[in-house]
Amino acid sequence: MRRLLHSVVLTIVLAGLAPAAQALNPLFLSAKTGESSLTIGLAEGLGSDFVGDDGSFGLGLGVSLGKYVVFQAEYQDLGTVSAMGSPCTVVDPEVLCIAQVARLEADSTGVSLSFMPHLPLTKRLSLYGKLGYVSWDSDISAVQEASQQFLGTLEREDAVIGGGLRIFFPGPLGLFVEYENLGDIFEMISVGATLGL
Repeated sequence: MRRLLHSVVLTIVLAGLAPAAQALNPLFLSAKTGESSLTIGLAEGLGSDFVGDDGSFGLGLGVSLGKYVVFQAEYQDLGTVSAMGSPCTVVDPEVLCIAQVARLEADSTGVSLSFMPHLPLTKRLSLYGKLGYVSWDSDISAVQEASQQFLGTLEREDAVIGGGLRIFFPGPLGLFVEYENLGDIFEMISVGATLGL
């Protein structure tokens, strides 16, 4: 529910800023969708690693300082990944817990700030790099047949490294393909669009 609320609020804010992004170059908006891959274990002490893939999306607001220098702030939904483990390891030690194995879920989101230097290849095509900082969290829950028990939140700050290829169309629209690595925990391949860049 928290993830949905953040997405709705950010979408409303970005939609309200869209006319300003068109009129006040150098501001731009971006939206992307793709596949997020969690490549190593998240939850130490839960008896299992979270490894898997899920759909992801991101919404961003950026500023372009000429053809080569771009900065972007972005909200990212990194998807939900499952694992098998014991929910008892994170329960209050004062509470009696019968050891059992349950399906655990890690629902992850992040907020990042990145520097994205561009290298124009042609008038309408650019390569770009991505280097920045991300603060992400994963809400971990045990999923049972009829309910879901919240176990806790794992929070971290990591580096963002990546790059992509961007194509510009006449007017304010552009398309891009992007790869990102967040602290060797998440890998994402995305396609997206920009308005105002």
